[in-house]
Amino acid sequence: MSIMQMLLATSAGEANEVHFAVAHNSSPYVSVYPFDNGFGTKISDPSTALPGNGKSVAFSPDKKFIAITCTASPYVHVYHWSNAGFGAKVSDPSPALGDAPDQVSWNPDGNVIAFGQDSSNGHVAAYAWSSSGFGSKYTAIGSSTSTISTVSAVRWSNDGNYILVGGNPKQAFAARLEELTEEIVNLEIEVYPLNGGCIGHAIEGTDLVAKRASKHNFRQAIVDHWESSCAYCGEHADTLDHVVPRHKGGLTIKGNLVSCCRRCNGSKGAEDIWHWYTQQPFFSEFRSEVILEWLSSNQ
Repeated sequence: MSIMQMLLATSAGEANEVHFAVAHNSSPYVSVYPFDNGFGTKISDPSTALPGNGKSVAFSPDKKFIAITCTASPYVHVYHWSNAGFGAKVSDPSPALGDAPDQVSWNPDGNVIAFGQDSSNGHVAAYAWSSSGFGSKYTAIGSSTSTISTVSAVRWSNDGNYILVGGNPKQAFAARLEELTEEIVNLEIEVYPLNGGCIGHAIEGTDLVAKRASKHNFRQAIVDHWESSCAYCGEHADTLDHVVPRHKGGLTIKGNLVSCCRRCNGSKGAEDIWHWYTQQPFFSEFRSEVILEWLSSNQ
């Protein structure tokens, strides 16, 4: 069965470009067409071909990647994408998927990619995602608490707090993403039977409110410690900074987070903190010692 996804790509100064992508059962197993009042000429096939029948396809929220799942290992190919078509293939996930996924979907923020699969290893496999490609794999979820035998849909809630999985027999479950700051750090499973084709209202129950309160309290404790000031320059703080950037393995824990102004956050970027900080005109040995003390006491 073919699965179709639509990409709406917008670039500054150019008209919107719409593309249709279809995963199918004949070589090259994926086809993409531009669409403007009708189908245009098929986009050239990817240079690294899929090894088996296409099962599902999705574009990343930033329109910079396209993912296609298939029936042969490594079960997913992700390519760079632009209006010009397929780019280079991204390195395969590690650890690899153990089964052929029926569905693929990025969360709204584009920092997690999830796969729905008919597997004893879990109905959802999820990986951290960045512009560099696949990151760490999250704990498999679903198989121990769900009676789903065939996954037919994987979708994210608009706020990105839940991933919704549906299948046969008629059941669905919602995997909650417990978020502390901007990074998803854990996956938990809750099961809700389908009632008249809809997931029960329990998804929006009081337990979710508690999670949001927990997130707020976590952030507020860091901001309060720094008295709402930027740890680096001393100006008013309006965000948090990962001292060791997330894509370099930095964790979302108090021992890796400081309150920060947007100017410093944007200037520091992914640089080593001390290489960056010592070059700033506002560098302070006193503040650097306070930062070191905060980091070491909250590991």
